[in-house]
Amino acid sequence: MPSLMTGSGLQSGSQSNSCLEATLKRKQSKCLPRSFGNLVYLLDFSQDARNNFCDMVEQVKKGQKTTKRMLPIIMAGGKDSLRTTCFINQPDIKALSEEEKRKYTLATLLWNREANRVKIDLYFNSTGELENVTGIEYNESNIGKDEEGELQELGAMNAKSRIENYRKQNHKKKIGRNDLCPCGSGKKYKYCCGR
Repeated sequence: MPSLMTGSGLQSGSQSNSCLEATLKRKQSKCLPRSFGNLVYLLDFSQDARNNFCDMVEQVKKGQKTTKRMLPIIMAGGKDSLRTTCFINQPDIKALSEEEKRKYTLATLLWNREANRVKIDLYFNSTGELENVTGIEYNESNIGKDEEGELQELGAMNAKSRIENYRKQNHKKKIGRNDLCPCGSGKKYKYCCGR
């Protein structure tokens, strides 16, 4: 059974960084399930890392308004880091179902050969303010034997799509061998999709 992390908050700032911090700090100060601590790790980021995360969220929010579809943020880390798949939920954007988000997250976990991965949902209102944050931690035991093949294929397809998008956005035909792999594994390209 995955660990559930949830919390809601209605007060927020105008920028994602302060909005995210305010929402998470409010939840941290209340009696929350122990598993919510995995979401509070966002507050432990260095200021630069927090700014980068919030810049990614803002970039995805704009991209989603253009494409009218959900664009997940894949974050990888080292051995002891929390690996996440973050979904930005906005009004008027075609949202993925909870089952589609689960499969996307588990496919990423399988593709990257990870022990665990957290699915985070950030919910924004029509004025762009963060209203709610939820999360579920998954591991290999959450993958049914009957769906493993499907998730392997989905993971490969998603990784290929992220690499193609990276090339388009950065106008690169070739990815450097020592660059981080755009698939989201957190590994160097030469040890991942560049083999």
